[in-house]
Amino acid sequence: MPLLLQAYTAEGILRGSVLPEGRLGDLLETLDSITVDAAVVTPLDDRPDVREPRAEIVIDDLLVVVAPPSTPAPVHATWHELVLAVGPYLVEGLLPTLPGFD
Repeated sequence: MPLLLQAYTAEGILRGSVLPEGRLGDLLETLDSITVDAAVVTPLDDRPDVREPRAEIVIDDLLVVVAPPSTPAPVHATWHELVLAVGPYLVEGLLPTLPGFD
């Protein structure tokens, strides 16, 4: 079953699916690029979406990747507020860490 992917790049927001060969986080840490099926990039300006049936994306081009909803969070996590400026984006959220690792 493919994993839905939503990622933010310098050009815009990338959506599509990735065939799982393991956890998405592990793929992003170990591969140089990933293949995204049914790739759609919504540019940051007012240009129309760019659609490709299959796109090879260099991992270093992904500024922020949204974890799939099925990603488990640590049960006894300590949650930390996070505000981060990445390229043209301002990311705000909560970052979980296991107790003792903060």
